Parts: sequence; structure tokens; C-alpha cells
Amino acid sequence: MIKRLFIVFALLCVLYSAFVLVGGKFKPVGRYFLNSEISDSVSGGDLYTLCLVETYRDSIPLIREERAGTAQASTLLLMGDSFMACNLASDVLANQLADSTGIGVFEIPELAASNFQMNPLPYFQQAGLPKGERRILILETVERNVLDFALCYQTFSAAERFRTLKDLRRKIFFNDDVDYFFRENRFFFPVYKGILNARFHIWGEINAQIGRHALDPPMLFFADAVNFNLRPKSAAELDAMAEMIAWLSQELDAQFNIELVYLIMPNKYSIYGKDIDPDYVYDGFIPAVQERLAARGIPYIDAYGAYQAYRSKDDGQLLYYHSDTHFTPFGKQVVLNEILRYLRP
Repeated sequence: MIKRLFIVFALLCVLYSAFVLVGGKFKPVGRYFLNSEISDSVSGGDLYTLCLVETYRDSIPLIREERAGTAQASTLLLMGDSFMACNLASDVLANQLADSTGIGVFEIPELAASNFQMNPLPYFQQAGLPKGERRILILETVERNVLDFALCYQTFSAAERFRTLKDLRRKIFFNDDVDYFFRENRFFFPVYKGILNARFHIWGEINAQIGRHALDPPMLFFADAVNFNLRPKSAAELDAMAEMIAWLSQELDAQFNIELVYLIMPNKYSIYGKDIDPDYVYDGFIPAVQERLAARGIPYIDAYGAYQAYRSKDDGQLLYYHSDTHFTPFGKQVVLNEILRYLRP
């Protein structure tokens, strides 16, 4: 009897392992078996998704609007990370700008921008963008990534980035997708989530990717952002970064007749860190970068200054979601107003 039970258990383990492998590696199949929280219409928040602690779960509608146009036919170009692509309870920034200005606006898709490490120069080169009439490029980078991306503008290699054999090897042998499906499939997910919530409520444990968390009000902060805010940055780093951005600005102008406008989206911790840690003092990274850009004649959108100004006067509405790293519709509107102020001096 025991032997038979062991055989049945072993067979179930083999079948379940095969199910996880197929579901993880073949996404058109696996998507049908993902847990019910994964939706194309509602988000619980990216930070909630990391920790799955129900205390922090939001229910944020996702707005799915088509983004039309091409870079060649547009006057205003946008390139950035997930802030540019953010559709949490509001349309993406590109569409809002097009509606507000009446000009052609083209957002470089987030995946393409990510593949080029937020570097517009090789993207435009590979796309064959002609040097036509004057265009404006708003280049957005979230604060925690600014140094890493800017210091690589001159050394980026598109050929190295897109080597077919390297990508194929990663797809076959790297198992992040399988690990994800193992946790998120509808059979195991309730058990996995229950364990995480029990550990949080009993021992106060939370996913290591959450750098800070508070209960009143409930708010989560991304560990990478917190660590960036707390680590020292030298004047030499900031100077080198500003020089790289100035070089990029000159190349975009010379090769494509494009005016570069820089936009640093503050880390959520830069804006709300003091709310959960009274001893926290922001190091002034964004103002220091913007001062260096101004000295080199590079225009920028001051989202940090606008957010701080709002919080000092009103602070009745959240700029970032409790459970997400991204701005709320109100926070997005504040940034939109700053961009419009630049476009309509």
C-alpha cells in the first residue's frame, strides 16, 4: 500500500513538473492556467504583485488605448520606461499630450526602449529616421536608473544586444519564466499567497524586493529605489553623467535635428520617504543633476520640483499609488502640466 502511494505521488510530481515546464516555456498555453488575479483590465499594483500581502492590494483599472502615429510623422517624440507606458486608471502620456497639443506625438514602445537601454541614438539609427524638420524628444528615466543608463550612452552596442544565439540560449536555459509560472499558476498560487500573508502577519516578513513598507497609511516602496536614494553619489558621477547627456544631445541634434528634453521621474521614496521615516533626508540628487544640465544648456522637465511644490501647498491627492511604483492619474497630470508649460512657454 505504501509503495503504491509512493508511486502515485511520484507520478503526480512528474506530471506537475511537466505542466509547469510547458506552462512556463509556452506562454500561449500557460496563460490559460494563471491565477485569477492576473488580468488585462485590473492591476493590484506592481509592488503588491511582488509581495502578495493582501493588506496592500489595490484594484486599479487598466486603460487600453491604441497609440497611433510614427516617428517620421510626429513633431514630439517620447522615449522612456514604464512611466511613459503607464496606463493605470488613465490613458498613456503620449495620447494625453496629443489631445492637449493637437500635434503628432509618437511614443517609442517600452519594449523597444528597454532593448536599447533607453538610448534613443541607436534606436533612431536602426529605425532609419531621416533628418527632417525639427523635432523634440522627451527622454524619461526613473531616478534609480539615471546614472546606469546615462553613463552608457556612448558605449551602447546594438549588435551585442541583439545577438540571436545569445537570446536563444537565454530563452532555453534561463528559467525565470518557469519559476514565475510555478508560483502563479492557479493550482499553487493560493497556497503560495497564503504562506506569504501568514509570514507577514506573524513575523513581519515581506519580499526582499520591498525596501520599505508602512501600515498607516499602507504604502510599499521598491528596494532598488530605496537603496539608490540611500547610497552616496559623488560629484564626479554627476558630472560624468551630465557630460554624457550633453554628448547625446549634440548627437541627436547633429544626426536627426532633434532637440533633447530630459525628464527624471522621481523615485516614490524621494517624494514619500520622510512620511514613513522622519529621519530620512533626501540627498537632492535630481536638483543636482538638473543644475548640471542647465549649465550645459540642456532643457529638462522638473517633475521633482512640481511634486514637491504640490505637497508643500496642498497634498490632498496621492502622486503615487500605495501599492505601485508609478504615478496616479493626478501625479501624471502634474507631469503633463510641466511638459505643456515647456512646450507652450
